[in-house]
Amino acid sequence: MPCCQRLTLFFFLVCCSWASVAQTLFVRPAQSEHDISHSFFVSLLEQSLKKSGAYQIEVLKVEDLTQDRGFLLLKQHRLDVFWAGINPVRADNFRVITVPLTMGMLGHRLPVIRRQDKAKFDALDEVELKKLRACQGSQWPDSDILEHNGYRVVRAPKFAMMYDMLSVGRCHYFPRGLNEVYGEVSSFEQSGGADDLIVYDKIVLKYRFPMLFFTHKDNEALAQKIDAGLRKMVESGELMQFIKSHPVTRDAFPLERFAESRIYELVNPLLTVPLPEDNHYWIHL
Repeated sequence: MPCCQRLTLFFFLVCCSWASVAQTLFVRPAQSEHDISHSFFVSLLEQSLKKSGAYQIEVLKVEDLTQDRGFLLLKQHRLDVFWAGINPVRADNFRVITVPLTMGMLGHRLPVIRRQDKAKFDALDEVELKKLRACQGSQWPDSDILEHNGYRVVRAPKFAMMYDMLSVGRCHYFPRGLNEVYGEVSSFEQSGGADDLIVYDKIVLKYRFPMLFFTHKDNEALAQKIDAGLRKMVESGELMQFIKSHPVTRDAFPLERFAESRIYELVNPLLTVPLPEDNHYWIHL
């Protein structure tokens, strides 16, 4: 092989090798064994990028990752993509991809309760519900939203604690997103947790609160690729189909089951970024 051809081949292989390394994206680990939504968001990220080149998603090995620490790792470039709810601090400090990843299902919160409390919840109105204690994450925007609307909240620093807290009666209910609640309760039981917890679908706490992808402020190119991929999925109907068929979210359907649920509308004071208004981006109960 002539020398010039060998050099061309050498530089081609070097560039390919470099590109492979550069396209590895680090994401957060699962919050606990009950965080079954982790697989949903990793798969969705892969789907959004599948037409933008070869990306390899890797989970960063880090213990006890809170949301605040996760955003710190994103700021330090140790994570490339993070998913969470939005608040003003996050909007100001990171690049936000504003396509709602679960089409707003995160903002439809269903109480997980103890089976023995079902009759009590059957008789509640919203005024009485506000007097009970809701378990929520100490760093979750949901905690601030609930408190803003007059609900009592017991905050816990780690996700793994909250189902146990509910089971032993330290709180009366644990509001979870429609996209995650059914899989989580099933996972809690299958892993040896108490089998006395149920999804109470006769009450829905509803507020505009999308789960979103975030990147570092400097990573505009990646953010644009993710945004473009997600919008194509919405327009083609692929995102809705993905949600309806994914093992984590499919048990929420059909949505007609909530036709007679008591839906309490809450105000979200934390939305500071413009979100898509097209109905194709949101589910509707």
